[in-house]
Amino acid sequence: MCLVDSSTTHVKMIEFGIEITLKINPFIYANQEKELCDMLQEHLDAFSRSYKEMKGLHLSMCNHHIYIKEGWKLVHQPQRRISPTLKDIVQEEL
Repeated sequence: MCLVDSSTTHVKMIEFGIEITLKINPFIYANQEKELCDMLQEHLDAFSRSYKEMKGLHLSMCNHHIYIKEGWKLVHQPQRRISPTLKDIVQEEL
């Protein structure tokens, strides 16, 4: 079953079950939306929503570890700042 929630203008939410919700482009045609919905429903088991659902993927590959030697003191470094002239350029790119 494919339920479409179009309460937002930027994204359409498609619900396939209680915990399965996907986001799609709200500007696609109705026939494309139906085809996409049918295809997603048919291949829903191909998508995973967490690392635990991915078969053959060891969780140690997904976790990040910071190794700290015993006896070493942790140092809090100050936040790095960007020059005001570059800040505007970077903001435009984002």
